[in-house]
Amino acid sequence: MNGLGKTGASITACKRSRFKRVLVIGPLAARAVWAEEWPRFWPGSMIVEMETTSDDIPETGQVVCTFEFARRRQADLFIFGPWDLIIVDEFHELRGTDAKRTRAVMHPKEGLVARTKRFWALTGTPLANHVGELYPILRLARVYRG
Repeated sequence: MNGLGKTGASITACKRSRFKRVLVIGPLAARAVWAEEWPRFWPGSMIVEMETTSDDIPETGQVVCTFEFARRRQADLFIFGPWDLIIVDEFHELRGTDAKRTRAVMHPKEGLVARTKRFWALTGTPLANHVGELYPILRLARVYRG
């Protein structure tokens, strides 16, 4: 089953923008999709798939990891920045503003987004149950500061 095309469109935009250092963070199911689709949409470029928390983080190029990897290796990912772009796939899964993985990625001073000038939040499911779930997403994306 094909999705909405967020992955391919994002990779194409990275290529056209000539980003050299991209970090993609998302759920486990998305990690393999990014690793498979990256060379298809950006031939000649590769993305390193972080599979275990003991994997070495490359100092150059593109990296894809899970939310859990980002939480556990936040300090290392922070050091290996700055990133040209951080993409958070399935951003709606970070709606718990006090959750450790949300803070590891989205905290404005200590989170990984503090080490990038550009941040893309991708989601095809912004509202799971009710409109009230939109508030934390907008707050995390800094659209609404209430």
